[in-house]
Amino acid sequence: MDPKLTRKKAVRVSVAALSALLALAPLEPVTTIASANARQQAALAASPWVVTQVYVSGNEVSYNGNIYRAKWWTQGDTPGTGDPSSSPWQLVGPDIGGSDDATPPTAPTNLASTGQTADTITLTWTAATDTSL
Repeated sequence: MDPKLTRKKAVRVSVAALSALLALAPLEPVTTIASANARQQAALAASPWVVTQVYVSGNEVSYNGNIYRAKWWTQGDTPGTGDPSSSPWQLVGPDIGGSDDATPPTAPTNLASTGQTADTITLTWTAATDTSL
Protein backbone atom coordinates (compact mmCIF):
# COMPACT_ATOMS: atom_id res chain seq x y z
CA MET A 1 0.00 0.00 0.00
CA ASP A 2 1.24 3.45 -0.89
CA PRO A 3 2.05 5.45 2.35
CA LYS A 4 1.12 8.73 0.60
CA LEU A 5 -2.43 7.51 -0.03
CA THR A 6 -2.80 6.38 3.58
CA ARG A 7 -1.58 9.75 4.87
CA LYS A 8 -3.96 11.66 2.57
CA LYS A 9 -6.84 9.47 3.67
CA ALA A 10 -5.98 10.07 7.35
CA VAL A 11 -5.87 13.82 6.79
CA ARG A 12 -9.29 13.75 5.07
CA VAL A 13 -10.79 11.72 7.91
CA SER A 14 -9.28 14.07 10.50
CA VAL A 15 -10.61 17.16 8.72
CA ALA A 16 -14.06 15.58 8.40
CA ALA A 17 -14.10 14.62 12.08
CA LEU A 18 -13.01 18.10 13.21
CA SER A 19 -15.60 19.74 10.96
CA ALA A 20 -18.33 17.54 12.44
CA LEU A 21 -17.21 18.36 16.00
CA LEU A 22 -17.18 22.09 15.28
CA ALA A 23 -20.65 21.91 13.75
CA LEU A 24 -22.03 20.13 16.82
CA ALA A 25 -20.16 22.13 19.46
CA PRO A 26 -22.33 24.64 21.34
CA LEU A 27 -21.15 28.21 21.05
CA GLU A 28 -20.95 30.12 24.30
CA PRO A 29 -21.81 33.81 24.22
CA VAL A 30 -19.18 36.29 25.30
CA THR A 31 -20.43 38.59 28.04
CA THR A 32 -18.99 41.57 29.84
CA ILE A 33 -19.80 42.27 33.46
CA ALA A 34 -19.62 45.92 34.48
CA SER A 35 -19.45 47.03 38.07
CA ALA A 36 -20.80 50.53 37.49
CA ASN A 37 -24.52 51.15 37.32
CA ALA A 38 -26.14 52.42 34.10
CA ARG A 39 -26.06 56.10 35.11
CA GLN A 40 -22.36 55.89 36.00
CA GLN A 41 -21.64 54.22 32.66
CA ALA A 42 -23.58 56.91 30.78
CA ALA A 43 -21.75 59.63 32.67
CA LEU A 44 -18.40 58.08 31.88
CA ALA A 45 -19.32 57.94 28.19
CA ALA A 46 -20.50 61.56 27.98
CA SER A 47 -17.98 63.95 26.45
CA PRO A 48 -17.84 67.61 27.42
CA TRP A 49 -20.20 69.77 25.31
CA VAL A 50 -18.45 71.68 22.50
CA VAL A 51 -20.30 74.60 20.87
CA THR A 52 -19.01 73.83 17.34
CA GLN A 53 -19.69 70.07 17.52
CA VAL A 54 -22.67 68.57 15.67
CA TYR A 55 -24.79 66.26 17.84
CA VAL A 56 -27.51 63.88 16.70
CA SER A 57 -30.34 62.16 18.55
CA GLY A 58 -29.01 60.03 21.38
CA ASN A 59 -25.61 61.72 21.74
CA GLU A 60 -24.81 62.54 25.36
CA VAL A 61 -22.73 65.42 26.66
CA SER A 62 -21.55 66.70 30.00
CA TYR A 63 -22.20 70.39 30.70
CA ASN A 64 -22.27 72.40 33.97
CA GLY A 65 -22.26 69.25 36.12
CA ASN A 66 -25.09 67.53 34.28
CA ILE A 67 -25.50 64.95 31.52
CA TYR A 68 -27.73 65.92 28.58
CA ARG A 69 -29.00 63.74 25.71
CA ALA A 70 -29.67 65.25 22.27
CA LYS A 71 -33.30 64.84 21.17
CA TRP A 72 -32.48 65.67 17.54
CA TRP A 73 -29.71 67.15 15.38
CA THR A 74 -28.21 70.22 17.01
CA GLN A 75 -25.18 72.47 16.86
CA GLY A 76 -24.46 75.51 19.00
CA ASP A 77 -27.51 75.08 21.29
CA THR A 78 -26.32 75.26 24.89
CA PRO A 79 -27.62 72.40 27.05
CA GLY A 80 -29.88 73.43 29.92
CA THR A 81 -30.92 76.80 28.48
CA GLY A 82 -34.27 77.94 27.14
CA ASP A 83 -37.65 76.20 27.31
CA PRO A 84 -37.12 72.46 27.96
CA SER A 85 -39.99 71.53 25.60
CA SER A 86 -38.31 73.23 22.62
CA SER A 87 -34.70 72.58 23.62
CA PRO A 88 -32.79 69.96 21.62
CA TRP A 89 -31.34 68.73 24.93
CA GLN A 90 -32.98 66.48 27.50
CA LEU A 91 -31.55 66.50 31.04
CA VAL A 92 -30.47 62.96 31.95
CA GLY A 93 -29.14 63.73 35.43
CA PRO A 94 -26.13 64.90 37.37
CA ASP A 95 -22.70 64.09 35.99
CA ILE A 96 -21.44 61.63 38.58
CA GLY A 97 -18.90 60.03 36.28
CA GLY A 98 -15.26 60.75 36.51
CA SER A 99 -13.66 62.32 39.51
CA ASP A 100 -10.69 64.39 40.46
CA ASP A 101 -8.73 61.18 41.09
CA ALA A 102 -6.16 61.25 38.30
CA THR A 103 -4.09 58.47 39.85
CA PRO A 104 -4.42 55.23 37.89
CA PRO A 105 -5.29 52.11 39.87
CA THR A 106 -2.60 49.63 40.74
CA ALA A 107 -2.15 46.56 38.59
CA PRO A 108 -4.12 43.44 39.53
CA THR A 109 -2.13 40.84 41.46
CA ASN A 110 -2.00 37.05 41.62
CA LEU A 111 -2.51 36.57 37.89
CA ALA A 112 -2.69 32.86 37.11
CA SER A 113 -3.80 30.62 34.27
CA THR A 114 -6.24 28.08 35.74
CA GLY A 115 -7.14 26.26 32.56
CA GLN A 116 -6.11 25.94 28.97
CA THR A 117 -7.58 24.26 25.90
CA ALA A 118 -6.70 24.49 22.24
CA ASP A 119 -8.73 27.69 21.86
CA THR A 120 -9.24 29.19 25.34
CA ILE A 121 -7.24 30.26 28.36
CA THR A 122 -8.91 30.83 31.74
CA LEU A 123 -7.30 33.49 33.90
CA THR A 124 -7.88 34.49 37.52
CA TRP A 125 -6.53 37.49 39.43
CA THR A 126 -7.07 39.72 42.42
CA ALA A 127 -8.52 43.01 41.24
CA ALA A 128 -7.10 46.36 42.27
CA THR A 129 -8.96 47.96 45.16
CA ASP A 130 -7.79 51.56 44.80
CA THR A 131 -10.20 52.62 42.04
CA SER A 132 -12.52 55.58 42.52
CA LEU A 133 -15.74 54.36 40.87
